Amino acid sequence: MSPDPHILNQLVDLIARLYDETTGFADNPGDAQLWYNRGYANGMVKALAEMGQADLVAARVARDPAGVNAGHEVMAWGKAYQHGEDTGYRETFEVLPAE
Repeated sequence: MSPDPHILNQLVDLIARLYDETTGFADNPGDAQLWYNRGYANGMVKALAEMGQADLVAARVARDPAGVNAGHEVMAWGKAYQHGEDTGYRETFEVLPAE
């Protein structure tokens, strides 16, 4: 069974919006919310890729390179990023269960 296209498109719209709103996040380590939001978007991207929707996401956003948080993991903003990524990943599966 395919994911609900309406929900799927809403999730991709949210990813695109979060990417737009967090442009330049890496240059702003003092703004943990930016890092959290970027991590959340990347967690959603990861979940959708595992659901076979990587092409749909790639058509709308240029995904961050792997390890975008490398070297920042122990800092407050790096922890915010990781928490956002974990949450975005988990909640994507809650909203759009894998079939």
